[in-house]
Amino acid sequence: MKLTSLKPQNRVAWLGHAINAAHLKIIDPSLASMSDEALEKHLDEAGIAASPQLKSRVEIQSVTGETTQLCAILLPVTSQWMKSRIETRRRRECQALVQKGIDLARDHDCGLVSLGQYSSIATRNGRRVEAHGMGVTTGNSYTAALAVQAIDRALRERDQPAEGSTIVIVGAAGNIGRVCVDILAPQFHRAILVGSGKTDSQRRLQEVATGFSHVDVADQPDAIRQGDVVVVATSSVKFRLGAEYFKRHAIVCDLSVPANVDRNLGKQRCDLEILAGGIVRIPFGEELHIDGFPLPAGHTFACMAEGMLLSYEAARDDEFTGLLSAANVSRVERLAGRHGFDLADLSVCRLSAFAKEAFANASE
Repeated sequence: MKLTSLKPQNRVAWLGHAINAAHLKIIDPSLASMSDEALEKHLDEAGIAASPQLKSRVEIQSVTGETTQLCAILLPVTSQWMKSRIETRRRRECQALVQKGIDLARDHDCGLVSLGQYSSIATRNGRRVEAHGMGVTTGNSYTAALAVQAIDRALRERDQPAEGSTIVIVGAAGNIGRVCVDILAPQFHRAILVGSGKTDSQRRLQEVATGFSHVDVADQPDAIRQGDVVVVATSSVKFRLGAEYFKRHAIVCDLSVPANVDRNLGKQRCDLEILAGGIVRIPFGEELHIDGFPLPAGHTFACMAEGMLLSYEAARDDEFTGLLSAANVSRVERLAGRHGFDLADLSVCRLSAFAKEAFANASE
C-alpha cells in the first residue's frame, strides 16, 4: 500500500481488540482450529505477553480538505480477557498491553492515540498511560453525542416528544452513562437510573441523580420496563437484556460492545426500535480495511472517529481523557459538523446493532 508522507499531527492510531474469541479467529484465521473455549484459555495464560499489531493504514479526508492517516492497531486479546482482569484487580496487565500499543503508535510516528473498547476503561479513561507527547482520546465524548442524536432522530421519526416520555439509563454511573444523564434527563418527563448491582452502585447513582427533581434511582433492572427510551451503557461481557425487560414500542440504544441486548431480541420483539449507538458516517466513504470490522464501508465507531477529528485539529489537550463533560460532548459535536462527520442513517444503526450482537454471541 502506498503511504503518503504526513506530519505526526496528521496520523492517528486507534487501539482496539477482538470482541470475543470468534471475532479474534476472523481477524487471525491461523487461530481457526481452536475452539472458542480453548482460545480464551490460551489468552488467559499468554495474553499478557501478546504483541500489538499494526493491521491497516488508510487516509481519511475531511470536507475541509484536511487528511489524516488512520493506523489501526490490534491488541490481540478479547473483551473477556480485558474485563476479567479489570474485575480481578489485575488491571495493570491490561494497562501494560495498552501501553505496548501506544509505544507502537509512537514508533509509527502518530500524533494522537484513540483508545477503543476496554483499552479506555482499563487505563482509567486514558489517565494511566505514557503518551510520549502524543494526544490521547477515549472517544467517549463523540459516542455520547451520537447516542443523543440517534435518540432524537428516532423520536422525531415517530413524532414522539421527549418531554412526554420516560428515559431509562442503564449503567448511569459509568463515564458515558453519567454524561448521558446530564444531557438527556432534562429533555424527558422522567428519568430512571439503573446501575450494575455492585456494592457501591446505588451510592454512585444517587450522586449522579443529585440536582434533578425528576430523576429516580432503581434497585432492580425490572425498572427498565418503564422506559419509552432505554440507553444501555454498561461494560459487562455477560449482562444480557432480554425481551421481558422492555416496554412495548420502546427505543433501545445500546452503546455496549459486546452488545448487552439479547441476541434474539429483534426477532422476539418486532415492536422495539433497537439501535447501536456511536455509529458514524465518514464524509467520503473510505474503506477502513480492518479485518473483521463489523460495519459497512464508509462507517466507523465514534471512538475511532473522535481521534480523526482531533487529528484534523492537531488537538492534544487532556480534555478528552478522564471524566466526560456535557461541554466537551458539544465541542466534539461541533468538530464533527465542521469536518463532515455525521450520525449514520438509522437503517445502518439497526444493522450495526445486529452485527455487534452476532460477534458478541457467536461463541454462546
